[in-house]
Amino acid sequence: NLCNKSILMESGNIKMFDDTEKVIEFYTQKALGEKKTEIKDRVDRIGNGKLKVTGFKLLNEQGEETRYLTSGKDNTIVLEYELKDLNLKKVDITLGIDSFPGQNRIASISSKVLKKEIKVSNNLKSIKIKLPKLAFNAGQYQFTLFIEENAIIIDWVKGAGNFEVHAGHFYSSGKLPEQGNMLMEYDFIDNE
Repeated sequence: NLCNKSILMESGNIKMFDDTEKVIEFYTQKALGEKKTEIKDRVDRIGNGKLKVTGFKLLNEQGEETRYLTSGKDNTIVLEYELKDLNLKKVDITLGIDSFPGQNRIASISSKVLKKEIKVSNNLKSIKIKLPKLAFNAGQYQFTLFIEENAIIIDWVKGAGNFEVHAGHFYSSGKLPEQGNMLMEYDFIDNE
């Protein structure tokens, strides 16, 4: 549970004192606004430039574009890219997912862990990352993008994008925990 009132500090000064929900909303909107530069326009990226991620979109369980993901449902993140080197055929991709705004790394999604190289070509133009039964609690998240070929960095963008997760039915009870970012399957066993 959160306190009823909160203080937002900035450079040692009180920036805002109000209801907790209003302070959190203000802080989140301010943080989102500061990272508004689209991926394609980011100049702080690292890599050899053989492939450049130019955008991303979210798909719901029906494969329709959406503005948010839903916990407990099948979701997809689509990375759109521009291929600069036609000789590049396969890459490894890692997405580091942080609680928003970039506070704690809560998950790492990696093609290397699955031992799966991702095919790229001028015909494909996008990479889909399927997230079955999304195990994130409702909230704001941010991802860092890391693409490599044979341990050589191709495209690395810290804080590449933000997304929101809405509450869904991860548990059959229809309830979600009030705290924590990650959800997991569990049960309680009666002692007899």
